Amino acid sequence: MNSPLTARPHSRESGFTLIELMAVIALIAILAMVAITDITQQLQQSETSEAVRTLYSAWADLSSTAVATDGATLEQRGPSLVLLSGSTISGSGMQTSWSLPENTKISLNGKTFNCLSLNGDAMPISTAWCSTALTSGTVPNFWLSVSGGAYVTAKS
Repeated sequence: MNSPLTARPHSRESGFTLIELMAVIALIAILAMVAITDITQQLQQSETSEAVRTLYSAWADLSSTAVATDGATLEQRGPSLVLLSGSTISGSGMQTSWSLPENTKISLNGKTFNCLSLNGDAMPISTAWCSTALTSGTVPNFWLSVSGGAYVTAKS
């Protein structure tokens, strides 16, 4: 009679070899790097598009408000654009704001954007609270710099 320990037939264990597992892991890592790069580019493009839409909307509102109220100012306050008109500067009047995407930088005619004031004819002016380097009759040329260094021109 055979003892249970010696009667067992030798069976070969099945599974993946170390080389097969390493090849699969390397393939997954390569695919993940490609996907992460693509997702990052799509996020940057989305931020750029959102910033351009925000700037166009703010510019349209600034122009129409300036004509309607005989002057208006667009200011950048942190991650937001704020439209001021009427006596908003002194505490009352109309105020509208837009949030900018994270890492968005705006410049006006090549200089850091802080504010832009328009008169009742929607032409740039310098005021006591907003001095721009624009001369009367100059058409503003906005430049957006969104994370990753994407530059977009948004002409009025």
